[in-house]
Amino acid sequence: IWDVADGRCIATFAAHDGLFDARFSPDASLVVTACWDGVAEIWEARADGASVRKLRRPPGERSPWVNAACFSPDGAIVATGCMAEDAKSLRGTDAFAKLWDAGTGEILKTMKGYVGKG
Repeated sequence: IWDVADGRCIATFAAHDGLFDARFSPDASLVVTACWDGVAEIWEARADGASVRKLRRPPGERSPWVNAACFSPDGAIVATGCMAEDAKSLRGTDAFAKLWDAGTGEILKTMKGYVGKG
């Protein structure tokens, strides 16, 4: 996290591989990140940037990365979106969106979509 007033780094989140997206919670106390490692993670938005919770896809689900993540307006839910492993070609690719309980990390809903026919 960078301070826009003076350009200094005020927090670093170090446990991810290939960051796609990072968004603040509505009250700016948390940050959710989406990465190549297939995990969305909720962090404290402070100097030590401690991890609060990892949002992991269920075993066997074909979605090696998380492309996007954001909090609901009340901060209670995190939405994530990803494309399945053959998404680079967009041929017969499944895409997923998930809603997670931000407090527990429980998946509330999975929405599966179809990206293309090839």
